[in-house]
Amino acid sequence: MKSRILSQLWKDVCIVNHQSRNVTTATLFGRCILTALIVLWLRNMTQVDQSIQENWKWLSAQSWFTNQYFEAWSPLVFYPICTSIWLLLDLLVTRQVPVLGSFLLSYKLQDPTSRSVPSTQLNSRFVKGTLLYFFPPAILEWRKTPRIHRLPDNAPTSVDIVVQVALSMLLFDFLFFVIHLSFHKSALLWQKIHHHHHQDKVPVATDANWVHPIERLSLVLSAAFSITVIDMHIAVRPIFTAYAIWHLVSNHSGYDFPLSWANVIPFELISGTRRHDAHHKFGHKFYAEYFTLWDACFARLRP
Repeated sequence: MKSRILSQLWKDVCIVNHQSRNVTTATLFGRCILTALIVLWLRNMTQVDQSIQENWKWLSAQSWFTNQYFEAWSPLVFYPICTSIWLLLDLLVTRQVPVLGSFLLSYKLQDPTSRSVPSTQLNSRFVKGTLLYFFPPAILEWRKTPRIHRLPDNAPTSVDIVVQVALSMLLFDFLFFVIHLSFHKSALLWQKIHHHHHQDKVPVATDANWVHPIERLSLVLSAAFSITVIDMHIAVRPIFTAYAIWHLVSNHSGYDFPLSWANVIPFELISGTRRHDAHHKFGHKFYAEYFTLWDACFARLRP
């Protein structure tokens, strides 16, 4: 009974709001804020870099940061936090919290009651997904030089941080695109590895890490390769990891807010929730996770 009421509410409220709300105004506001922050950063770059250097001295002296397996267990912090935020929003919607529930529901791309995966299985996915983030990076760190001996004296500049994250994300997304496309185009890889990630055409946040261990390992190795090729500063790696996880989880959340990263960044450069939701719904387009570049290139290369 409750699911029927929620389904009807989605039809009556969500569709109407998607058609009538002024997304452009909110998105332009977000772009103005982003532009102001960039200008503020450019005008105070020297002070920002000095602050980064001071904080780097403190950070490199912390035992938890110099721990050999920091890059392995830090996703165990990032992933549950990112996922819990979206799960909380889903809870507000399903409990039909007055005003707030309807507001959030209006930004949901698909009817949440049309999911076929039970909530108990989603909880299991959350736990397994969290643990799955730990072991591949831990294996990679096992035989490395002790982390404390790999910490440089100088911190990266703010420009270094932006450039290194952008380039590594671009390379990682290319590798993600190739791997993801292969999983869809190969009947064997689809059936044996990637199929269960698409069990439901209405994705939620926990689906982000509901992948076969082979797929998870391939993505972890792709990320490790990307940050190694870019020669990323060890202080920038947690930023890369946090952003990669947040974007991956939010793309599976099913919410398309006008102030989301994909909407605020102009020219549709960022692949956001709307594209990835369509990928789960139709299964034959939008294979890149972070940028729209590689899908555009692939579309031009196809006969």
